[in-house]
Amino acid sequence: MPGVPTSQPFSWSSLFSNSRVASLGTRLEQFDINEVDGISDVPLDLIMRGETVWREYLTQNVELQMKSLNIIPIWVKMHGVPKVMWIDEGLGFIASKVGKPHCQDQSTKEQRRLDYARVYVEYKVNETLPDSFYIQLSPNDVRKISYEYPSLDP
Repeated sequence: MPGVPTSQPFSWSSLFSNSRVASLGTRLEQFDINEVDGISDVPLDLIMRGETVWREYLTQNVELQMKSLNIIPIWVKMHGVPKVMWIDEGLGFIASKVGKPHCQDQSTKEQRRLDYARVYVEYKVNETLPDSFYIQLSPNDVRKISYEYPSLDP
């Protein structure tokens, strides 16, 4: 029929064939993934190609960064915080025992969860994280503040 285009079967992959994507070198290869007990084995040649490309970075930059890494930011849960200390300055004071406080989570700020306060702190890796410490609110009012940390094991 004149004037009517012929219909070619459509495929999504045809959108990417011989296109700008291919010319940019951004095309990826699809692999058949072999899985045993929920674990996929990465082909050895793939690992070796990756190590070749990243060798210099992995051996130089990461080692230098690890040597210079002396401060780590972590979220800390503070238990036993007295209500009179549940203000920005009070939480900052208590968090300062661990390191340099930066912020608190939204639930802490809005006082929606009062069993613990959660704060974001930078701590020095060569220092010991305290389990707890005592604060004195008045001569006869001493309170224990306990800290809970995420697992820092590699």
